[in-house]
Amino acid sequence: MEGKKIIKSFRPKSKLEGKTMAYALGLILLMSVVSGMLLTSFGLSDSFYGDSEARRILLDNAESGMEYLKSIERFEGQLELDLFGNGRDSVLLRKFPWGLYEVGTVQSLYRSPYGLRKYEEAAMFGGKGDEYFQAALYLTDRNRALSLTGNTLINGDAYLPSAGVKRASVGGMHFLGQNLVEGAQKLSSTQLPKYGDEWKELIASYFNF
Repeated sequence: MEGKKIIKSFRPKSKLEGKTMAYALGLILLMSVVSGMLLTSFGLSDSFYGDSEARRILLDNAESGMEYLKSIERFEGQLELDLFGNGRDSVLLRKFPWGLYEVGTVQSLYRSPYGLRKYEEAAMFGGKGDEYFQAALYLTDRNRALSLTGNTLINGDAYLPSAGVKRASVGGMHFLGQNLVEGAQKLSSTQLPKYGDEWKELIASYFNF
């Protein structure tokens, strides 16, 4: 048939089989899952590091706040301090009486990239009073010695009259110890030591009904 052209449809010599297609899709799915797991792992690691760093900063700030509380007198209400003037590290301080002690509370705040973090701690403060308040015994001087008998034990420093301390016998019972005072012996005065006016007012306030 001259003048006529025979047109044949083009077909590739090779074709992608169904199994190969399934394998390719499975591999793509597996790579997607692994990539997602890696990204999640990196995110969690970054978050964990951020939490650890924030906690370290909170603890350091709380310690700074507690040291500041030790150095100041009692105050009313709550005091807020910006520790470094950067608006991120701040502490809220309180200090109030609790019996003959003082209680201080510190709440440290840190504004991290992951949000506001908080940490709080409290402590009880006691002051070191005059040394005679630490003594085991304070006996005013009445020009008479302190007489001990039996199993009497004075364990600690003792403020005694100028006549001192001596062994005695009461009803046939003698002093059975080895040392009259297990501590230093110091000279007392004719009057008992006095508390400061601030402590007097504080103690009296607990008995005002």
